[in-house]
Amino acid sequence: MKNTTQSATSLYKVAISPYMVITCIALNIFILLNNTTVLIIFIKLKKLKVQHCYMLALVITDLTVLVINTVQAAILISQEIRLTDTVCVLLGSLPVFSFTTTSIVHACLTIDRWTSVAHPITYRNFEYRQNSRKLTVTVIIAIQAVQALQQYLAWLYGQIDFYFDPYLPYWVPTSGANGRAGMILGLLFAFVLPFVIEVTLNVHIINIFRQMRSTTRTRTLKAVKTVLMTLGGYYICCIPMAVLTVWNGIVLTSAEPAEWLVFLAVQSLMLNSGMSGIIYYLTLPDFKETLMNIIYCQHN
Repeated sequence: MKNTTQSATSLYKVAISPYMVITCIALNIFILLNNTTVLIIFIKLKKLKVQHCYMLALVITDLTVLVINTVQAAILISQEIRLTDTVCVLLGSLPVFSFTTTSIVHACLTIDRWTSVAHPITYRNFEYRQNSRKLTVTVIIAIQAVQALQQYLAWLYGQIDFYFDPYLPYWVPTSGANGRAGMILGLLFAFVLPFVIEVTLNVHIINIFRQMRSTTRTRTLKAVKTVLMTLGGYYICCIPMAVLTVWNGIVLTSAEPAEWLVFLAVQSLMLNSGMSGIIYYLTLPDFKETLMNIIYCQHN
C-alpha cells in the first residue's frame, strides 16, 4: 500500500524549556559564519581542485542543517506548531538527506585522496583534464538526486515514516507501515558502506605511508590531512548520539536519559556542519593564505 498525505493540520507541542533555543541560535551563527567564509574563500581561489568540489558539496548539506536548526529554534520559541502531514514529511526528510549525503560525500573524498596516494600519476592526469571538475560535479549531483529519490520511494511505499519528538523538538525517521526493508537498505548504503570504504582505504593509505621515505611521507600526509581531520571531526560529533543510541537500545532500556541530553546530542551532531572552515584553515595552505589576505585587506 502506498503512502499518502493529508491536508489537515496537526498540533505538535514541545516538552523542553524554550531557553534551549539559545543553543540553536549560537550553533546557527557558528554554522552560518563558517560556511559563508568557506564559500568566499573557494570563490576567490584561482583554480578549484577536484577535492574542493566535494568540499563545496559539504557546504550545501551544512546549509541544510542550518535550515533544520532554524526550524527547531522557531518551534522552541513558540513551544508548539501546527503543520500538515506533507510539510512534516518534508521537514523530517531534511536531516536524513543532509546526514546521508554528507556520509556519501565523505566516502567520495576518501576515494579521491586514496587515488592521489595509491595512483598519483593516474590521479594527476585526471585532475589536469579540463572536464575533471565537471565530472566531479556530475557525481555530486547524482548522489543528491539518487538519495532524494531513494527517500521519496521509501516513504511512498511505506518503508519509512516520521514522528514528532517533543524533546528535540523535530521529526524523527522510523519504520513505515509496510516494514523497514527500505529504511535498512538506505542505512546500509548511506552509512555502513561509506564507513567500510573510509576505514578500508585509510588503512591502505597507512600501509602505503609505511613504505615511503620520510620526505615523501610528509608530503603525502599533507595531501590527506584535510580528509582525515574532516572524518575525525564528523565521527567525534557523532559520539554523543551513538552513546544515547546504545543506551536506549541495549544497555538501559528501562532508564531513559535526561531529555536535555537527547537535545544536546542532536546539537552535537549538527556541530559538525560548522567545523569545515576551521579544518580547512589548519590543513589547506591556499585556504589559509586567501583568508589572511582578505583579513589583511580589510584592515588596510
